[in-house]
Amino acid sequence: MLSKKARRYLGTAVIAVELGCFIGAYRVWHMMNTDQDYRKSMHENYPSVLDVFYYSAERFAGNVEVRKDDYKSWGVSTE
Repeated sequence: MLSKKARRYLGTAVIAVELGCFIGAYRVWHMMNTDQDYRKSMHENYPSVLDVFYYSAERFAGNVEVRKDDYKSWGVSTE
């Protein structure tokens, strides 16, 4: 059994890791939301992550133009 001090330290560490993950995820989302060049690099390297971004933008924000504009700008077929 962990001592009270060790449990408190472990709890603080878990919260710090979760906060770091949240901040990192927000940073990636913000960059994808504002920078078309970053979305292009995501398209080339991590297309599944970009698909999740496009899905959330279309589903929750009602913005269906982001994917179309990106594909048109990059010369990618939408079909």
